This record gives sequence, C-alpha cells and structure tokens, in this order.
Amino acid sequence: MWGAILAIASVALQAFSSKKGGDAQAEGLEQSRAIARHNAVLAQIDAKALGVQGQEDDLLRLYEGEMAMGGMRNAQGAMGARTDVGAPFKVRAQFGSLMEWQRMRESRKWRKGVEDFKQESGSYLLQAKGYGSAARNAQTMGYLGAGSSILGGMSAGAKYGGWFSSSSSGSGSGFATGVSATATPGAGRF
Repeated sequence: MWGAILAIASVALQAFSSKKGGDAQAEGLEQSRAIARHNAVLAQIDAKALGVQGQEDDLLRLYEGEMAMGGMRNAQGAMGARTDVGAPFKVRAQFGSLMEWQRMRESRKWRKGVEDFKQESGSYLLQAKGYGSAARNAQTMGYLGAGSSILGGMSAGAKYGGWFSSSSSGSGSGFATGVSATATPGAGRF
C-alpha cells in the first residue's frame, strides 16, 4: 500500500518537476526576448538620432560652403576682378565642387551608419522572434514531459508494481483488472 502511494507521489513529483522546468526555461527565454526587443528599439532610436544629426550636419556644411563661396566672390570683386567669367569664376566653381564632394562624402558616412543601425534593429527583432518560439516550445516540452512522466509511471506501475492487479484477495493494491492475484507471474501483463 505504501509502495503504491510512494510511486504515485514520485510520478506526481516528476510531472511537476518537468512542468516547472519547462516554465523556468520559457521564462528565461521570454526575458531574452524582452532584452532583444529592447535592443531593437534602442537601435531604431540610434538610427533616427544619427539621421537627424546627419541632416543637420549636411545643412551646416551646405551653409558653410555657401558662405565661403560668397566670401570668395566678395574678395574677388573687391580686387576689381569680374567674378562671372574667366579664372575667378573657374576657381569658385572648383571650390564649390570640392565643397559639394566633401558634403556628399560625409553624407554617405552617416547614411551608412543609419542603415547599419536599421539592420541591427532587424537582427534583434529576429532574435526576439526566435526567443519567443523557443519559449513556447520549452513550455510545450514541459507539458509533454509531465504527461510522459505520468504515463511512464502508470506503465511501470502496471508492469512492476501491481497497481492494476485484482484486489479481491485483499492483498493487492491499485485498480482491479480482472486478473487474479494468484495468476502465473507474467501472465496478463502487457
């Protein structure tokens, strides 16, 4: 009698442990999922901040270039040179091209940084999705492990413990199956 009670308690403890183990693993994965989502949001914020800063820097470089071009034109005019033709015009055109080239080069750098942050954000979102799937799987495995423990315990009880043997003689414990307690060993077992 005590053996059957202890066996049932053991099966229940195994099932409980399996379920709790699955829940604990799922909770850890959910925390990892939350961290990945948080990192994705931070990467998106960084991308937006870098984009705004890059646009401001582009405007600043444009205004600085325009001011330098205006100063150069004023200096050439003050010397009495015609500023719309010849060498003074060519010098200003080359200087303007150089300023535009520098502005575009710097613009390319920050735009690449924005794209890098967006890709990083996407990577974190994919990680979060994977952690969510893994958490659901861990919880399912906990339930399956609990069910397996219960079925395994019932099977072992039926095979070795006599849980399902007849209790008509008074010496058996468990559930009656119609098999005599005095039957040949091994007879009627599955």
